[in-house]
Amino acid sequence: TLELYKERGWPYYGGGANIDEARAPLLIEHNGNKIAFIGCNGKGGGYASADVDYPGAGECDYDLMETQVRDLVAQGYLVIATFQHNEVYTFIPQPTLTRDFGRISAAGATIVSGSQAHQSHGMEFPRSDAIITYGLGNTFFDQRGVVDFGDRALITRSVFYDGKYLSTEVFTIMFVDFAKPRFMTAEERADFLTLIFNASIWDYPTE
Repeated sequence: TLELYKERGWPYYGGGANIDEARAPLLIEHNGNKIAFIGCNGKGGGYASADVDYPGAGECDYDLMETQVRDLVAQGYLVIATFQHNEVYTFIPQPTLTRDFGRISAAGATIVSGSQAHQSHGMEFPRSDAIITYGLGNTFFDQRGVVDFGDRALITRSVFYDGKYLSTEVFTIMFVDFAKPRFMTAEERADFLTLIFNASIWDYPTE
């Protein structure tokens, strides 16, 4: 898989040919913006983990990750940190998620996002220039009849300009025939976002 990525010039992070590569940040400079991607697998138990001489996902080392984030921020990078983490089936982010995602956000990451959720979770707004999306939900398939609300999900699009994070736009999708996403209607969107924002953590003052 890694060789196919390299042949096509596709950058990657959060995994690699060994543990050092798996834990290395991906650095991108584009239109004057310096963006760093960093990620790890926080499920625990050695799940598909890379090792010194073995490929796989980077198991989370939170002390290392905090140091990396602080160093990258000091170098002028906007850090996007992503997790594969414990799967929970509630809208309200659970303590293991808030603990680990919050730790990396507090170190200075601009965006912290979870890719593990089969049911979308609430978000957190820790400061004016940062967002935490604890779990967006299924992107390529649903789990109707297996997971409550498994056929509904979020997609986010974030905007950076002149070295600053400006905003994140939230799209809402619903699956048809188990694998075809469509945008929600205005009524469906309003109902779903009400659930999401009622389960969100509003640390930063909105007024």
